[in-house]
Amino acid sequence: MDYLEGSLLGPFWSDTDYETRSHHGRAILISLLFWLVLAAAVWRYNTAGVSLWLTVPRFWLQFLILLTVLSPLVSMFYYRLPFFLRLSVIVFQIIKYLCLLLTSWSWIVPHMAFNSQLTFSYLVNWLNNTVGAFVERNTEVNQVFGLVFSAAWVFVVSILLFAAVIAAVIFAPIIYVKLYSALQRLWDWVISRISAWLRHDFSVRQHQRHA
Repeated sequence: MDYLEGSLLGPFWSDTDYETRSHHGRAILISLLFWLVLAAAVWRYNTAGVSLWLTVPRFWLQFLILLTVLSPLVSMFYYRLPFFLRLSVIVFQIIKYLCLLLTSWSWIVPHMAFNSQLTFSYLVNWLNNTVGAFVERNTEVNQVFGLVFSAAWVFVVSILLFAAVIAAVIFAPIIYVKLYSALQRLWDWVISRISAWLRHDFSVRQHQRHA
């Protein structure tokens, strides 16, 4: 629970040491959730039409901005609240990150319309015009050696591309969330400095009044 509080509230409003703990599983889980939901949404879009909640990216973005602005104002009072109100703050933060994901999903899915036959034909033509042409050219020039070299080259490039795709699949959602968290942390810092200045100013005024 301490880690959940810390990761959702941020370092300025949490008194936990969540940043010193290693939670790679959480990052992988976020990435897996992102792609599973996206894949399901794309599949539904291409079979039954896009869902209403994925047709309003601007709404989710505006709602996300609103929650981001309000987040430090809610989080700064977290430890002064009774338990059931603390839960509402946690839910608030979860909804904020859900809006972050919905913003990306609702922007990506409408651009992912596929025609399976056209897509397959395009893929076959692309392979023939690139890989096939490369192998054929090297085979004509260098015969058997050219064929072996081409096969080895295609294999190495395929492995590198596969590794790059896997890395992108794993890390893209994680980087996306971390970039947003960094922006939220920057805004939290601004509010924390303003809050500290106001408290200091109020304390000075109170001291002067009683002097």
